[in-house]
Amino acid sequence: MFFTAGNNALSPNQMTGLARSTYRDDGDLNLTTWVVHETPVTVLNQDLEIMGHKVLPHEFRDSYVWREDDVWCQLVGAGVQEVGGTALLFTSTDLVHWTYQKPFLVGDMQRYPLVSMMWELPVFLPLGKGKHIFLFSPWWAPGHPSAHFLKYVPYWIGTWDAATLTFTPDNAEPRLFDYGEHFTGPSGSVDEYGRSIVLNIAQAKWNAQMAYDSGWWGNAGLPIQLFLHEDGELGLRPIPELETLRTDHLIALENVSLAEANTQLEGLRGKMLEIEVTACIAEGERFGVSVRRSPQGEEETRIGYDARHAQFFIDRNRASLSATVHQQGVQGGSLRLSDGRLRLKVYIDHSMIEAYANDRKSLTSRVFPRREDATGLALWGESDLPD
Repeated sequence: MFFTAGNNALSPNQMTGLARSTYRDDGDLNLTTWVVHETPVTVLNQDLEIMGHKVLPHEFRDSYVWREDDVWCQLVGAGVQEVGGTALLFTSTDLVHWTYQKPFLVGDMQRYPLVSMMWELPVFLPLGKGKHIFLFSPWWAPGHPSAHFLKYVPYWIGTWDAATLTFTPDNAEPRLFDYGEHFTGPSGSVDEYGRSIVLNIAQAKWNAQMAYDSGWWGNAGLPIQLFLHEDGELGLRPIPELETLRTDHLIALENVSLAEANTQLEGLRGKMLEIEVTACIAEGERFGVSVRRSPQGEEETRIGYDARHAQFFIDRNRASLSATVHQQGVQGGSLRLSDGRLRLKVYIDHSMIEAYANDRKSLTSRVFPRREDATGLALWGESDLPD
């Protein structure tokens, strides 16, 4: 296990360490016992210059490690002063002795503010068809005017040359991985079936008192598989193993009107639900599902699609009546429906809302309704809307 080792008595005050499980010695299947390597395995060289600028002196964290044939590669999040975030690439043959090679990639925060001044939690995964994806959590110093960009995870798709340790993005500008406000801190790996799987830290973004009173802050999002569509665009879907979590099949409807569907949904309640909806959406229409809904809609969160503007979105303007919850507004982004059909899968788990559309876009969000009866569902639709 590689970890960020912080010690403010040192300069630099961040480095990466290595710990080994005792499983092979004592059969500790729960991985509760670890032996920490006595010295850090990578340390930031504060005199390092990249593109004519020195690296940020105290920002060096979050290892991401993988193997290329007989060589191990490690990315560590960092930043370049006055330029932007970066991930520094190290290599090793034994996991203990590491050699700095070069910056894996350097962002241009002046041209693309989403790039940010420093990168946390770099993740690098194969997508197939000769492509890889690189994603990270942006970081700005506290108080920086661009700190609101911390709500998002940017990514690049590109080609990886293992012989020269070179990643070349297909586009200069990064894209947004998730359209919600709560997909942060990505982690990922390739599983035993060769699938590239990503999770995230769905932070609550509460005020400090709410966090203290509840005793927790964030939780892991669902594992999702990444792949490439035939058109070269990123594909993503919840892993099918999530179906093992299913219990009662509550309702199934087909070829019904909105009114008929809502009549049958009226008595359905739940804080832990999996919802699948397929709908044909005509040009100029909006359609979606309301979740965590009170009986009269005083509280509800809407997930939907706007065909006029080709937008997949979540509307949290009525998500909570609580004066202490400041999570509102509409978040979303572009999504083209090739055949006019929206294929929507939504997971509700108390405050968590995770929605996936057409295996192409996701929305990760958190909502905190005040009413105990905000557990209902409804479909909604609008047409002939003014611009």
